Order: sequence, then C-alpha cells, then structure tokens
Amino acid sequence: YNVFGENYENSLTTIEEYSKNPLFEELLTGCYEASQTKLKLESLLISPIQHIPRYILLLNDLLKSTPDTHPDHALIKNGIIGMQEVA
Repeated sequence: YNVFGENYENSLTTIEEYSKNPLFEELLTGCYEASQTKLKLESLLISPIQHIPRYILLLNDLLKSTPDTHPDHALIKNGIIGMQEVA
C-alpha cells in the first residue's frame, strides 16, 4: 500500500505523458468504453488511496459504539493505530 501511495503522483504523470500518444489514448478509451464501472484510469487509481481513511473513520465509529469492557475494544483500537500507520 505504501509503495502504491508513494507512486500515485508518478502514475498520474506517466498517464498524462503517455496520453499524448494516440495509440495509448485509443487503448484508454477502449478500456473506458468496455468498462462496466465507467471510471477513468485516474479515478480507479485513487480508489485504494481513499479506502484507508474510510476504514479509519469506520473503525472510529465502531470504537465509539463499543464499550470499554468489550473484548474487541482493544482490538479495534489497535486496528485504528495500524491503519493510521499505513496512511
């Protein structure tokens, strides 16, 4: 995940540069048109980066709803810490 995140900007720059090539642009267009999601490559690339912050928010909400005495409380806290370290 960290390597992906560190190279995200480089990926966008590379896509932008290669998009000047008509063959590459044609390939991207074909993939977009064939895709069921109808998301461009740039949108697909940001998706994994957006997931971790969402998971942190979900875990924080779960922690608020979990009593301190519940056996999962410490595990949820550790999950939040782990996610924050990755993000």
